Amino acid sequence: MKKIYVLLFLILQMGLSFSTLATSLDEESLRKEVETWTDGLGLPIDEGIKETVIVLNLLGLKTYQSCEGHLGEGDSAPWVTFVVDTPEKGKLIADSYALMEREKEVQSALAAKYPELTYWERMERFEDDFLVPLWDEQHRIREEIEKVDGQFLHPLHLYLEEFYEKRQSSYDQRLMIEGSYEIYSLMSVGATRQILRTEEQKEQKLLDYQEEMRAFTEFLRTKI
Repeated sequence: MKKIYVLLFLILQMGLSFSTLATSLDEESLRKEVETWTDGLGLPIDEGIKETVIVLNLLGLKTYQSCEGHLGEGDSAPWVTFVVDTPEKGKLIADSYALMEREKEVQSALAAKYPELTYWERMERFEDDFLVPLWDEQHRIREEIEKVDGQFLHPLHLYLEEFYEKRQSSYDQRLMIEGSYEIYSLMSVGATRQILRTEEQKEQKLLDYQEEMRAFTEFLRTKI
């Protein structure tokens, strides 16, 4: 969990995202902006997912990374990720990081004061007074982060719900939102099972998943 919060802290405080967008841009300006976005290798957004990225951002759903899906790479399926980077969440993550540092300080102080005790003996004797309050506050912060993320992702959940009211797709092909605390992904349910399939099966599934993402993108465009 600490690595997750450190990653988020860096992203939110230093702007380490592939997509930095003012959602007030009109579509023409946004398209020009998207052409400048690159990944860590300096590569532009894949053509096969670019329209999805544009539409999502026009709807206020700021994207972070994306891929059109490639055989032999990753999950061999299209996906788009989101990082919720509101000032409110930035403060919550900073507070969480400070609590983790405070826990380290408490653990070190107890070890120095009671060197004759093992770690588990110190925990049994002192965790209720010194550590449980820190853990309780961490739990509260995590719940607040979930609320912030939930508010950001709520419109996307509603779009998916409406999209599938009329579209008949297999469970494997349906798009879902997965992730927690850090980066959320929009991808087909069966994408992570591509590794279990033969090359021929992967190729067909990739086409199916790409078609599902294209159909959802066309649906989203009606909401702009």
